[in-house]
Amino acid sequence: FPVTIDNAVSVNLGASYGTMATGDYMYHIKELGLTILIRGTYTVYLSFSNENYGLQSNIVTDTRIMLARYALIQGVEYVRELGLLYLFTNVGIFYSDDGLSWKQCNMMSENGTSVSDMAYSPSLDVIVAATNGSIMISKNGIDFKSIPDNRYSDGISYIEWVDSWGLFVAIAKTQGATRKMFVYSSNGIIWDHFENNKENMFKSTSIPSNLVYSSKLDMLIAQQGNNLYYTYDGKIWYYEPTFSTSGSGLIVTGK
Repeated sequence: FPVTIDNAVSVNLGASYGTMATGDYMYHIKELGLTILIRGTYTVYLSFSNENYGLQSNIVTDTRIMLARYALIQGVEYVRELGLLYLFTNVGIFYSDDGLSWKQCNMMSENGTSVSDMAYSPSLDVIVAATNGSIMISKNGIDFKSIPDNRYSDGISYIEWVDSWGLFVAIAKTQGATRKMFVYSSNGIIWDHFENNKENMFKSTSIPSNLVYSSKLDMLIAQQGNNLYYTYDGKIWYYEPTFSTSGSGLIVTGK
């Protein structure tokens, strides 16, 4: 592959390179010597190689075989501290310590288990998952439960942990989805937003397509069409309406 990816950072390739096509995602987890290529809805390629990032000795499978059920993979996260690889899907979260044997996390929720994103805090040793109906937290990486704070019960998406700020930052909808905003939490349980910051509220009804952090700049960026939002502390946001792009995402290099 012409693209080198490190530590489970996803890249939407946006073009055709051999067997890859628009919308495909590739992840490389160097600790496992594992490359994962997600093709389309269900097809998954697993490659184990310590020499390079190419698909050598690859296993072509799908979620019906790998996870023992249909599941639309919506993202991949590797938590180095736990030694676990996670696939978050429309039917919950699955985990593995080798990329071959998978088990399903226990999702204790009454509001659905479709997970759009998740983030791990090394300092708190907790995982926060963004679902379609609640915010869920896990202290052991396997059992997830909904938090009691339901102000953003319509769900959150695109969650990041920023260690230098000591904060989880996410995009949330209020009850009834009347407002969409950036929210933050220092423990994953109690969430809030900065009411006095007008740029905290989105300029349109659409959700930003991503949320990307650069440790080099100590800056979090969200893209919403041609609108760019950014923050240096997770609370005060700035708005750049003249940002223009023909793509569909942001990539941070040289983190």
